[in-house]
Amino acid sequence: MYKKSYLFLLISFFPVVVNAQCIALQTYPAETSFEITTYNDEGEISSATKYQVEEVRKESERTLIMMRFIITNKKGKEIDKGNRSIIISGNNYNINLSSVIPEYKSDDPIYIQYSCTPKPGDDIPEFSRVTTYEEDNMGQISIISNKVGLDEGKYGTTEEIITELGTFNCIKLTYKVRYDLQDFVYTEWIDQATGRTIKIERINKKGKLDSYSLLTKFN
Repeated sequence: MYKKSYLFLLISFFPVVVNAQCIALQTYPAETSFEITTYNDEGEISSATKYQVEEVRKESERTLIMMRFIITNKKGKEIDKGNRSIIISGNNYNINLSSVIPEYKSDDPIYIQYSCTPKPGDDIPEFSRVTTYEEDNMGQISIISNKVGLDEGKYGTTEEIITELGTFNCIKLTYKVRYDLQDFVYTEWIDQATGRTIKIERINKKGKLDSYSLLTKFN
């Protein structure tokens, strides 16, 4: 059940970078910590994800922001942990799909590509793939396949978002994700000054709010 509650967590709460040497490094230097809280459609807490930036690694043609994460359920019990990273290259940054959909697994990672300098009307690349991963069940290895797709990704208008952390002027990004026979529409509100995603909503195929997440801490 907890998997549904944090389906779209939340490395989408990373920077829209002007370039690899600017906002990304200024916003998420090593040792930065932050927390994202996910709520159900009734506003009740479903889960929280804590991140710690452990390393910013510059390579010849890209920069990696490498993080450790811990996810807890509404009772504060740890339900997942591991490592995730953002790949910044050229005028784009790439986020592993399993960071957006935590229960999605693949031995051949798929990345969502975001623009570093988004403008209203800009698109993000779509994809549709079938991938596999190995699962160990009491010593017995199984091969599991997934079909996943993203389309209709487009940056939209700007809006003011108010949270406990303050007031933010944000650009909207909306896209559709199809995974495991489910269709959802995601909308992100990305702060134009810092590149941080402040809020994400997930809408089900009936057009109703399924869940939403907020950036609730940043140090």
